[in-house]
Amino acid sequence: MAIENHPSMGKSDWRLGEHKRTLRMRKLPGKVILGATIFCLIIFVAEIITAVNAYNSPPAIFDSTGSFRQNKIQTALILAGIFFVLTLVNGFNYYSGVKARVEYYENGLVVSDWRGKAVFFWPELAKAEVEPVYARRKGYTATAGRRPINYYFTLTRRDGMKKNIGGLKHPDILENILRREAPSAFSGGGAAPSQPGSTLQKAAGSAPAAGRADSALPAVKVAYVMVFTPEKLSTQDLYDGVRNASEWLKEHNDRFNAIANEQMHSKTQNFAINPQYAGPMIHTPQAMQMQFFSWLKKNAGITPTSENFFAMGMANTRSKDNFFLFYFDMER
Repeated sequence: MAIENHPSMGKSDWRLGEHKRTLRMRKLPGKVILGATIFCLIIFVAEIITAVNAYNSPPAIFDSTGSFRQNKIQTALILAGIFFVLTLVNGFNYYSGVKARVEYYENGLVVSDWRGKAVFFWPELAKAEVEPVYARRKGYTATAGRRPINYYFTLTRRDGMKKNIGGLKHPDILENILRREAPSAFSGGGAAPSQPGSTLQKAAGSAPAAGRADSALPAVKVAYVMVFTPEKLSTQDLYDGVRNASEWLKEHNDRFNAIANEQMHSKTQNFAINPQYAGPMIHTPQAMQMQFFSWLKKNAGITPTSENFFAMGMANTRSKDNFFLFYFDMER
């Protein structure tokens, strides 16, 4: 989609080029804030009604001085004021979350929040930082071995303008975009990162080791993935599916996790193939493995072994079966 036709930007920003992807905030906090806003609004209205009814009602028989009626009105108005403020605060937070997003274009990023939009062209991006955010626990401050709950990005332009981004639904995608499009900025304006593996991987304790020269384990030369799906996937959907499958295998298969963490390095190449899944009658697990091994022999000149072969299946968002077959070709 051309930039001049994209609803989030005006025609004057044609320099950004083609719109590629929109990254939004996580839905759960927004739903919680919206629920809290509606709740506070209901209580506010109820207290106003209580105050009006108390004002229009005559004093009770036992309340000869009217002090009880007056206190009831004051209490209702105070509670109404408190919940009105809470409604405004929660409504503002919800509005901020709805407006917040990151638009990925061919020539840069557009970061939007309640204050407006900021454009970061790749050549103008001086620095991009990402930090893991950990849950706060009383009396426990160590982060080793803990999984972060999200990630916090800080983008700095060469003119000094900064933009903070937090609460993204897919922060790993933004990090990969920054590493690919602006590697010097992502490393703080200097050379490319000295250690392979993303900051998100390192924070989760699953980054590949940096050096291989003194390692007794052979390094992975090429990681091949054959993905069987009912329909052919776009490049981004294929990437997302492979990433999810590999994360699942890291958690459930010790050998896969060891290879991914200890034997993959910055020069490891990745290659994905996406044949169509023909159903369980034709594509049995054995048939898919044979097709994958035959492809490796014919196109990569590899005689595969089961030792470096891994497979898993999962349903996509439309409950269609997807199967992911991995093979690691080691250096000899």
